[in-house]
Amino acid sequence: MVNACACNAGLSNTGTGCSPFWQVAVKLIVVPYYDANGNQNSIDLTDTLNQAYFTALINESDNSLRWLPLPSMLNVEDTRGESLMETFENGSMMFVQQGARSFKSIIAGRDATPQLLGNLNSFRCVPFGVYGIDKQGNLIGSIGTQDPCDITNLYPIRVDENSWDPTWTKPTDKTVQKINMGFYFHMDEDDASLRMITASEHNANLLTVKGLVDVCSEYSNLELTSFTVTLNTFFGTILNPVRVEGLVAGDFALYNVTDSAAVTISTCTETSDGVYDITFTAQTGLDVLRLTPTLTGYDFAKVIANTISLPAT
Repeated sequence: MVNACACNAGLSNTGTGCSPFWQVAVKLIVVPYYDANGNQNSIDLTDTLNQAYFTALINESDNSLRWLPLPSMLNVEDTRGESLMETFENGSMMFVQQGARSFKSIIAGRDATPQLLGNLNSFRCVPFGVYGIDKQGNLIGSIGTQDPCDITNLYPIRVDENSWDPTWTKPTDKTVQKINMGFYFHMDEDDASLRMITASEHNANLLTVKGLVDVCSEYSNLELTSFTVTLNTFFGTILNPVRVEGLVAGDFALYNVTDSAAVTISTCTETSDGVYDITFTAQTGLDVLRLTPTLTGYDFAKVIANTISLPAT
C-alpha cells in the first residue's frame, strides 16, 4: 500500500498512550469480504458482543455472512517483506511501496484432515478476509480507511485469495499429519489500521470456537407415511462415518415440494447412532419431500438439497 502525501502535509504526532500488548495469533476466523449484496462484512461496534453473538455468526444460514473459524495453529510466522525502493544513479532511493505481508502456520494432528484441506482449497474462489485471535483470546481486525476519530466497524483483514495455498503433509515415523497454511495479505491492507477488541471487551471464548461440520443424508425404507434417514458427516472412515446423533422430532422440519405445503412429523426414533425412523401424515405417491434438520454446529445444506422422491404407492 502506498500512502499518498497531501501537498500541505506535515509530520504526524508521535505521542503514545496505554494500549493492550499484541500477542501471537493462534487462530484465524475466515469471513467473506462481501455479503450477497456487495456490502463489506464487519463487526458493528454498537452491537452487543458476547458468546451468543459469535455463535450466531458461525451458524449463519447465509454463506455470505458466515464466520468460519479454523482450528488452532502452531509455528505462526506473520511478517512483512522489505519495501520496494527505486535506486537512482547518484545512490539515492525513493520509496515505491511497502512489501507484502506473508502468513505461515501449521494445523497439526487430528484437525489436519484431507477433508478440511478440500474445504480450505475452495477459499480461492471468493474474496475473503480474516480476524486473528491471539493467545489471550483478543480479536484483531482492521479499521480500513475509517477516520480514527469516527470508528464504527471492525473489518476482517483482507487476504489475497489468489495466494491462498494450504497443503497437506502426510505423517512419517517421527511426525504427525499437518496442513501447512500459507498466504499473503492483500496489498491494500495497512498495518497502521490494525485494531484489537480484547477478550474482556467481547465477552466470549474465541479460542475454542469451531466451524460448522458438513452433513450428507441417505434415505431408505421409503413409504407414503415414513422413511429412514441416515445423517453422515465427512469425517470418520468411508465405511464408518461420524454421524449426527441425538436429534428429536422437533429438530426436523418436513416439506412437500410438490404441493408447496408443510408436512407434520408424527414421530422420530433414533434406531442407531445417527439413523432416524421418521413417520408423518400420509402423502401422495411420487410426491417430492424436503427434510430440514436443525442443530447448531452443523451445515445441513446438502441434506436440504437431497430431496426425497416418494414411491408410487
